[in-house]
Amino acid sequence: MSRRRSTRRVPHDGLCSYCDRAFGTLVSYRGRSVPLRLEFDHLVPWASERVGVNFKDNIIPSCQICNRIKGSLIFGTFAEAKLHVVNELLRRGVQTLVPGEPRVRAGRVCARPDCSATFISGHPDALYCSAKCRYRAWAESNPRKGAEERKRVAALRKESPEEWQARKARQLVERQERSGSLYVQMADQRRLAAEAVAKTHQERQAPHRRRVWELYKQFRIDRGLPVPKRARFNTRYGRGRSESWTWPPE
Repeated sequence: MSRRRSTRRVPHDGLCSYCDRAFGTLVSYRGRSVPLRLEFDHLVPWASERVGVNFKDNIIPSCQICNRIKGSLIFGTFAEAKLHVVNELLRRGVQTLVPGEPRVRAGRVCARPDCSATFISGHPDALYCSAKCRYRAWAESNPRKGAEERKRVAALRKESPEEWQARKARQLVERQERSGSLYVQMADQRRLAAEAVAKTHQERQAPHRRRVWELYKQFRIDRGLPVPKRARFNTRYGRGRSESWTWPPE
């Protein structure tokens, strides 16, 4: 018997077997209102891979919250499983909402004295009901900046479409100039950092390279070969990694 066909034949009275709430009821869960949805839970978990876990006697109707809480835990009796789920629901603060109040969080009153609007926000420090009230409160607390902002907005409202396009073009050119200068600065910083790293590497490798140069000169002298003023060497660092260097350095 497949899982889907077996769950179609499971009878239920529209209630969750664990929390005894009707499917479709709004509950407060993780800071929001959630409608309960019909699911089917296995008393002996499906993950246990035991024989008969998908039989009709092992499947009971459950809401999605209780089904997640029960999970793959194994209990001796259904009463123990229900007690565990109910205690976990109480610990998490899952409560049934009044049908006329679909929202979980209580409304707040706007902080502006001349605005009595009530709003709901997920941010704990929200004070104003809208961006307009937030801007007005900022303008009142900063009179000089607020006056400058009002003048700027008034001037923007009076400009013609041609003036608007010219202003946007000027802003685009300024933005490109700023980004170009910033790109040049970043490239200079990367170049200076690379030069500093290379200099440090050369300082660390200088004693070793000097020793290699001395051995090379002695090798040429012992065999009666001319000693060049400068030689190029190749040092290998593991598989596929090598470095060419010249000594004495230029």
